[in-house]
Formats: sequence, structure tokens, C-alpha cells
Amino acid sequence: NLIINGAMQVAQRGTSFTGLTNGNAGYKLDRWRWAESGTPTSVMTVSQSTDVPTGSGFSSSLKAQCTTAGDGDNYIALTTAIEAQNLQQLAYGTSSAKTMTLSFWVKSNQTGTGCVWFYADDAGRNYAAEYTISSADTWEYKTIVIAGDTAGSITNDNGTGFSMLWGLAVNAASYKGGTANTWGADAVSNRFAGITLDLTTSTSDYFAITGVQLEVGSVATPFEHRSYGEELAACQRYYQRFNQNASNYIRIGAAVGTGSNAGYMMVSLPSVMRATPTLTSTGLSSSIRFLGGGGSNSVTALTVDRYGSNNNLSVYFTTAAGISSGTAGIIDTGGTTSSDMYLDAEL
Repeated sequence: NLIINGAMQVAQRGTSFTGLTNGNAGYKLDRWRWAESGTPTSVMTVSQSTDVPTGSGFSSSLKAQCTTAGDGDNYIALTTAIEAQNLQQLAYGTSSAKTMTLSFWVKSNQTGTGCVWFYADDAGRNYAAEYTISSADTWEYKTIVIAGDTAGSITNDNGTGFSMLWGLAVNAASYKGGTANTWGADAVSNRFAGITLDLTTSTSDYFAITGVQLEVGSVATPFEHRSYGEELAACQRYYQRFNQNASNYIRIGAAVGTGSNAGYMMVSLPSVMRATPTLTSTGLSSSIRFLGGGGSNSVTALTVDRYGSNNNLSVYFTTAAGISSGTAGIIDTGGTTSSDMYLDAEL
């Protein structure tokens, strides 16, 4: 399975994201992003749900629920992306380009034609893959066979190979009036060709999905259930959170002062990240602290200094007071669940 977190097991950022409307695009469950184009007026909630197909072996789904009716303007969508170097087996851009099969479980209060927009970033090409929801409020299993693209190659690097977007509402006619089920140069009209679903018309509207699998070949095989540990490690290549379980006194890393109220912290990461991550944190100047030299001092800044391919991260920090060159200690979350550090290397 080329999809990471297709069973919606991992949710490092949280399990519920409310008030999603214009300007709220971003990752929600791991590897799954809320996407928008234009200025949608509807308001949605995205959550990790326990509503799953009976007997399927899944424990979680991703659910998008309309909480304020409006519109999706150009479009709103749920999207995941695949790293380019993981798609080289497809041989795209050659006469040997491989067929793929996408399979997933879907449930909605609406029936009609849905669409998954494949966008191949390097070649600027797209494919609108149609599917049909036949019965309201019923889990249905969908398979879509996608012919290989002989015209557009995928660069062998750590950038985006494919973006895949499940349209939830496409209110601009210019985005859905083109040709479906064929590869072509990116054209707005072909992105969500044929879609009729619109999950923004009522607070009864919802869309749930799980068991997403993309594989080489023209036949869908049973879902590849990976352990939570395997799936978490794959997700941590793109995003890592240190106080995920809201535990007190999380030790982030060993640190040493290198000058007046400044120094470096070394962190050994559980997974090699896709690229040098950006670092954000909560609790600076209040609860994140440097413990050492016989005292405790508030950390006022944390920034990535260097990142090595051996997954060792060097973080530069400053404190309000109290440390000097050679002062050894640790940096922790200071005994509060509201303090955390996040590393982001998302596509």
C-alpha cells in the first residue's frame, strides 16, 4: 500500500478539528490534509471517528461533518500526498508505465458521483477518478483502476509525487466540467470532472472514509493492515510531536550552555524525517524549561540548528537567565500538559 495512515489510526495533532472554513487549510489526522480553493463559506469539522465498516478490521475513520451550511467555492477536499521517490516503481513517463488500483471505504448521507483528483506535481498532469456512492448512510467499498501515465515522469526525490484530493464540494462549474478518467496536462476543468457530491448544503451532510489503499496492478487486494507502531513510524517521517499523550515532565533532550543564557539541545528522533524540519512549540517563557546547574530556568526560544540524515537534531535555545558556557542539563515540558514541541517536514 502506497498510502500512509490509510486506516486513519494515527492522529498526533489531535482527534477533532472544528470551525474549518476559509483560511483553515492544513494537516489534520496524520498525512491527511484539509484543502480549499477560493473562499468557502461553509464550516466543517474533521475528526477521527469510531464509525467503521462492520467486520472490516478497521478501528477508525476520518469524518468530515458540515456544521454550518454554505458553499465550498472553487472546492474543499480531503487530501493526502505521496513522496516522489516512493513512486518510482510506477515507471511513469515511459512506455512501461504501470496501472494502479485505488480502493477505499466511504460513507455519506448523500448519494451521487464523487471524484478523486490525482495531481502529478513534477509533470503538472492530472487524472479525475470518478466513483459512485449508491446508498445513503451506508459503508460502501470502492475500487478505481487508473491507467499508467506514459507522458509524465515523476522525479526521484523527496518532493511530492502525487497529491490525491477527495472532493467534498466543488461549487465552481469551471472545476468540474472537463474529462474524467484520463491523464492529461493539468486543466482546471478536469480536476473534479463529473462530481455531483456537495457536502456543504446542510448540517446533516457528512463524509467518512477509511481503508484507503493504492497499489500497483489492476486488481484491488485486501487492505494491508499495518501495526500502529509501523504506521506511527511512517507518519513521523513527516511530523513528530513530543508531548502527544499530554504527559507531564516530558524530557525533550539533553542540553548544554554555550554562552550567556543560550546553548544547544541534542534530540535523537524516533524516525528519520523527510527533510530538515521546522520547529514550533507551546509553553515558551512559561513552562518549557532548562534544568541544570542546580536550578530551573524558562526557555524563551527553540529553533532548529542542524539536522543530520542519521536522525540527530540539534536545537538552539535561549533562556531567561541562569546558564553559562558549560552548564549541562535537560530541557523538558515543565510539568504541564499544555507545553509541547512539534517538528514538521510535511510535503
